[in-house]
Amino acid sequence: MVLYMSKISDARERLVEAFGRIFKEWGFGFTPGVVFGTLYLSNKPLTMDEIADETGYSLTSVHNSLRILLRLGLVTRRRIVGLRKAKFKPIESERHLIALFINKVKENIKIMISTTEYTMSLLRNDNSEKGRFCFERAERLNRFYRFLSRKVEEAEKSMEVDGIEW
Repeated sequence: MVLYMSKISDARERLVEAFGRIFKEWGFGFTPGVVFGTLYLSNKPLTMDEIADETGYSLTSVHNSLRILLRLGLVTRRRIVGLRKAKFKPIESERHLIALFINKVKENIKIMISTTEYTMSLLRNDNSEKGRFCFERAERLNRFYRFLSRKVEEAEKSMEVDGIEW
């Protein structure tokens, strides 16, 4: 039984840490990802105190992380009648998480397309070896990110058409 619980604990810890890394990569910070992962893997809504106990983070860190998660629409808050506490739980559908991921990818694609277009406009008439090389690289990147943009749009439409419930 102890080995079984150890496997569950290890698996849970890895998933929570993965959420932390992903949220950090998306620019929201590691801690909000850990808090989200903790809530996502909990079988019941948790108070801030319970989240702090589970994660080892201070109440201030948990509070700030929950504010971010609430703003993103990934967590809901329910007041406990008669107490000055609230319980938090993750959204029921992963749709918001998928939308957040897709929006982050689209933001990065948009940045790269506009940056490569600007670079190409600056170097379009530069006939130096270095200028031509940089222009060609920017052009290749631009084609790649335009291709990626189309694939992301196709994936979004495919999920809608196929009726995938996230």
